[in-house]
Amino acid sequence: MERLISNDDYHDSMEGFIKRFVEAAISAQDIEQDGQVRRVLKRFALAALAGELATKFDVTGCKSGAALNGTQEIARTWISERDVTRASVVL
Repeated sequence: MERLISNDDYHDSMEGFIKRFVEAAISAQDIEQDGQVRRVLKRFALAALAGELATKFDVTGCKSGAALNGTQEIARTWISERDVTRASVVL
């Protein structure tokens, strides 16, 4: 936490990480871009980000990308289990 708090350079890259995670999930799965989907995907992105930062700070012992890959798989499973598909009618 001290490293994270003491380094403001991470703020912009963290926001970018979250945005890229959400956008990649939406475009890869061709899913509806409604508020619920974005909120859930942002939470998955936060979990991935926390894991990747913990790995970067030598807390986990995992390889870089492990948290991201695992969280992406969980997000794909959530999407398929919830049957979150693109709406056929555009308002």
